[in-house]
Amino acid sequence: MTPLNRLAARLISGAVALVLVLLVAGCWCKPCPPATALVKGVELGVTVRLSPGQTNANPTEVHLSKTSGADHVRWVNETSEQRTLRFPIWPFMGPKADIVLVAGETSPWYTMDPNAAVRSYFYQIDPPLVGPGPPTEPSINEKP
Repeated sequence: MTPLNRLAARLISGAVALVLVLLVAGCWCKPCPPATALVKGVELGVTVRLSPGQTNANPTEVHLSKTSGADHVRWVNETSEQRTLRFPIWPFMGPKADIVLVAGETSPWYTMDPNAAVRSYFYQIDPPLVGPGPPTEPSINEKP
């Protein structure tokens, strides 16, 4: 094989390799989308705030729906101490458990159990929030 034939063979094999890389990378057919084109899902949940100097959770009553709109809730503990939420009747998916909120942190989302009865599910905050006015017992209200 002459040096000219070897050069031609290398050029052809290099061009084939380049075409394969471009096809595999997806840039041959279309430009790569910008990173901002990725869209995150929008949460349809309710965030309940436990704030310093407030007697009650905000909002005190959370309305969740099994069929449309918000079906999950989370809590933000804006106080300087750990709080525990206790539900006598558990309305969420998964096993019943106390919800422990470390100071300054946000809980994971809790999703309403689709088999839960349509009613109000009251819960206690321990230790209680301290602020002006009488406390109101907070609740999660299930709507059909």
